[in-house]
Amino acid sequence: YIFYVLYANLDEYNPKETYDVKLTKLDEWVLSRLHSTTKKVRTALDDYQFTNAAREIAALVDEVSNWYVRRSRNRFWESGMNAEKAAAYETLHEVLVTISKLIAPFTPFVAEDIHLNLEGSSVHLADYPVVN
Repeated sequence: YIFYVLYANLDEYNPKETYDVKLTKLDEWVLSRLHSTTKKVRTALDDYQFTNAAREIAALVDEVSNWYVRRSRNRFWESGMNAEKAAAYETLHEVLVTISKLIAPFTPFVAEDIHLNLEGSSVHLADYPVVN
């Protein structure tokens, strides 16, 4: 989260603007992982398996920070805003916003702080993530 906020502010990235993006395999992987985790968390919560839901979220956060961000750093460090860099920002923004929604039942104050900073609105007024 801090990595994203730091570099997005440096690059004056605005998630509300439209950018030409070129998703890489890494972007597609993390979005796929996000969707599968969302589905598992919803299923676990529906079955009152709160510990399993929390473990799924923790595993996702670990993979995002230790795989996606580490392997995407060079894209964030490039000068200017090209299609790959914009895709990295958009992907990481989507992942962080969704994670803030997923963690809201477990850590409401942390989720609120993250969501307010990224979206400008309360996480508790947002819909819980669903997978189509």
